[in-house]
Amino acid sequence: RRCHPAGPPGALRGTGHDPHPRRQLPDGCQPGEAECAGYEKPAHRVSIPAFELGKTEVTFADWDACVADGGCRHKSGDEGWGRDDRPVVNVS
Repeated sequence: RRCHPAGPPGALRGTGHDPHPRRQLPDGCQPGEAECAGYEKPAHRVSIPAFELGKTEVTFADWDACVADGGCRHKSGDEGWGRDDRPVVNVS
């Protein structure tokens, strides 16, 4: 099985993950910036929840196995480029 049995639906194992903690980042036009569009004001902080990012891309072979195991629902098309070890497209 390529789907992670303890993870949420769609969690793939074997690719490794880098954890990223929750953080707050500045967004919008910061004080002193000369070129700012109206929609960039006022400056504010954006909260990004913690997440994990795969160390390698998920291939069509990984994704198709996850779909077959029932952990992933969407059977992605390959846009005519081929499947197997190519990075999967049109999934999130």
